[in-house]
Amino acid sequence: DFCSLKTKKNKIEKDMKTIVKKFFLVVSFVFFAIISFAQKNKGPEFLLVEGISSCDTVWVILDKNPEYPGGMPELYHLINRKMKNPQDLNPLITTHRLMIRLLVDADGNVVEKKVLRPLDPERTADVMQAIEQLPKLIPGEKKGRKVCSYFMASINFSH
Repeated sequence: DFCSLKTKKNKIEKDMKTIVKKFFLVVSFVFFAIISFAQKNKGPEFLLVEGISSCDTVWVILDKNPEYPGGMPELYHLINRKMKNPQDLNPLITTHRLMIRLLVDADGNVVEKKVLRPLDPERTADVMQAIEQLPKLIPGEKKGRKVCSYFMASINFSH
C-alpha cells in the first residue's frame, strides 16, 4: 500500500509539473502575441501634410517633444498676462479644459493653430489671442535633427 501511495504522489507531481509547463507556455504565447500586435499597430511615425509649405512631413513619434521655452508654467504665465479675465486660469484643476494643438516647424515657429476642445467662445478667443503672441518654441527632435511636430497643451480653468 505504501508503494502505491508513493507512485500516486509521483504521478501527481509529474502531472502538476506538466500543467505548470503548459500554463507558462500558454502565458508566454499570449504575451508575445500581444507584444507583436502592439508593435504592428502603434501607428505611423510621421504624417504627410499638404498645404503647409514649411512642414510637408509632421513627425508624431519623437525622441524629444517640442516645448515652450521655460516649460508649461511659463506658458500659463504668458496666457494669464494676455487674457482679459485671467482669474479662473488654473493649471491644477482639470474640470474645464481647453485643448490646443500647435504645429511647430523645425525652426520653432508655430505654423498652424487648432482648438481641439473648446470652452465658451470668450475664453477660447482669449487663449487663441494669447497663442498668437507666442515666441518661438523649442522644436521637436528625431534622431538629433529638429523636425516639424505637434505641441499639445491643456489650458485649465477652475470654472
